[in-house]
Amino acid sequence: MSPAGPTPPGDSDRGLSPSDRGLSPSGPGPSPGTHPSSTGPGGALALHRVGTRAVLVDLPDLDTVMAWHAALTADPLPAQRGIVAAASTLLFTAHTPDAATRAFELLRDFASETSAQTGGREITLDVVYDGEDLAPLAEHLGLSPEALVEKHTAETWTGAFGGFAPGFTYCVPAAGGWDVPRRESPRTAVPPGSVALAGEFSAVYPRRTPGGWQLIGRTDTPMWDESADPPALIAPGDTVRYRAVRPTAEAGVGSAGGAGSESAGFAGKAGLDGEAEGRPLGDASSADATSGDAPDPGPAVPPAPAAPGRPVLRVEDAGLLTLIEDLGRAGYGDLGVASSGVLDRASAWTANRLVGNGGASAVLESIGGLRVTALVDTVVAVTGAEAPLTVAPGRASGAGDPRRHPLAHPLLLRTGDELTVGGPRLGMRSYLAVRGGFAAHRVLGSAATDLLSGLGPEPVRTGDTLRVRNRPRPAGAGNGGEPAPATGSVSGAPVNATSAGTLPADAPEPETGAIAAVAAPAPNPLRVTGERAVLRCIMGPRADWFDAAEQARFTQVPWQVSGRSNRIGLRLEPGDGAAPLTRSRDGELASEGMITGAVQVPPDGNPVLFLADHPVTGGYPVIATVVAEDLDIAGQLPPGSAVTFTPVDPITLTPLAATGPEAAAGSEDPAGAEAATGSAAAAGPAAAHPVRPDTATPNDDPEDPS
Repeated sequence: MSPAGPTPPGDSDRGLSPSDRGLSPSGPGPSPGTHPSSTGPGGALALHRVGTRAVLVDLPDLDTVMAWHAALTADPLPAQRGIVAAASTLLFTAHTPDAATRAFELLRDFASETSAQTGGREITLDVVYDGEDLAPLAEHLGLSPEALVEKHTAETWTGAFGGFAPGFTYCVPAAGGWDVPRRESPRTAVPPGSVALAGEFSAVYPRRTPGGWQLIGRTDTPMWDESADPPALIAPGDTVRYRAVRPTAEAGVGSAGGAGSESAGFAGKAGLDGEAEGRPLGDASSADATSGDAPDPGPAVPPAPAAPGRPVLRVEDAGLLTLIEDLGRAGYGDLGVASSGVLDRASAWTANRLVGNGGASAVLESIGGLRVTALVDTVVAVTGAEAPLTVAPGRASGAGDPRRHPLAHPLLLRTGDELTVGGPRLGMRSYLAVRGGFAAHRVLGSAATDLLSGLGPEPVRTGDTLRVRNRPRPAGAGNGGEPAPATGSVSGAPVNATSAGTLPADAPEPETGAIAAVAAPAPNPLRVTGERAVLRCIMGPRADWFDAAEQARFTQVPWQVSGRSNRIGLRLEPGDGAAPLTRSRDGELASEGMITGAVQVPPDGNPVLFLADHPVTGGYPVIATVVAEDLDIAGQLPPGSAVTFTPVDPITLTPLAATGPEAAAGSEDPAGAEAATGSAAAAGPAAAHPVRPDTATPNDDPEDPS
């Protein structure tokens, strides 16, 4: 199964007026990237630019959402990368900023000519109705437990949209009439297979997660099978019926086995950033508080079989956390699957290019140091965090004292050589590439480890043997594609080597494995320069949940990165004695699609900047979205770093003029778009980290909703 969408065209935003780009031509006014729609029934109420490569569309109702989803799935827009449906919104993501701008214009006047997806499969789920909330919920609804079960089983449900977690599908009733409140206090762990209700929806939790839905029963039917096509049991348009059955002797009430934990097809990893080895940096239960919607890693399942390949490295010390990552699995947001992948894409891509790999080859992403021993002669490169790099020669290299080597240089390791990446003095994550690319179990076409959903390889452990993909050496490359036999830094590249430069934005999807000769040394692309960082952002899409003064304060406060941060997101706390943010609205925001870079604000007012393993949907307002071009910086910020946000134009990325809170106090448009935000919010200092040409990454579109 492949994500839908044609390859990116070479369109351009040149010549577009400010209003064509979703901007107010006169400064204060509608939020940058927000536009009310003038279409009739079935059209958008408002559109919002989300970062530089996504558009969020407000729609009148779920039926319209499903109709738009069906239409855009059947006939994708140019350069469409993914779509994520939710209760009253549709999130569109594109391969390029230009394509997102074009989509903004097309979607503004778009009206689906097709009805919601129909003709799906019929799925019957056997349910044991013994959930903890069955009796109290029945009483709240004025029913007996038996009557509630009869009502639930008599209803015909339709798969509406995915999200929240892989295999979690929101189902809507044909007859309607359901309005179930969420629990006042969400559970920290809902057993997999739990059948639940909330609002008008019914769903099955595919894995152990936190959750605030009302639990009425459980099923043994697995909701996710990564070997199936599609891997999610229930797809949009499928008809779902629940059938009451008696419990079996083996399945106790609420037990993991009775809820299908072993057959669910996946489970969470052993920990989040730094939780391995008993050295916590992350918080396994933090995802729910982060997004209002996010799952939590569940119990481990037997590891996937080792990918075929040649043993090349033995791990002597895996550090705090070492993962196998590649560019991720984009385009599966509707299945509840995040793109995941490396957090510093430029560093990973450069490391691959240095050893002659395609840009999508799997690398090691490591926190807190790493030590490996070469089992065969091989070429490696280390980039990313500024960390000491040493090689202790083995007997094949004549032994001797360890030698220091620079980052971003290809290194020839002889059999027995021991490579040590020390703790970073600047940045947080180191990237180790090996010629040929690491072999790893692939899920939905990617070897990326997603710590939130549990997809992908297990974290690397001390004592593991790492393998290289079996791939023929490229014809014509010197020494069969390998460098001249010299230990240590490769001082001179082979004749046919190319520098680790950039590829054009419309280049084909990068290849994996060894595809070129070893490259000449390159600058290390780390873009963190100290303890303070400036991240450029597009205000919104839900900045109108905060008044003008709070929007301005968001851009002025130095936010501190909390020690509870991880690959799911950076948890931020106000510095310099500032107070957390305060919303200007009460109530709940309906869950909607999220992208990497979204800055959600939970009820406590402390923002969370979503990184690659973020949940696909979230229920807290997003005050701003960090531009894709600065996400590499965010991925390298260690706890204790200070972050400020600078609102910029979504097309030119130039800082918006600081006009003060008064200028932001515009009125909301009648379609529900937020009042002036970006141009009205006081802009921070100019972006301190422009993208250098030598750090650009081909097809760098990490803002996928997934």
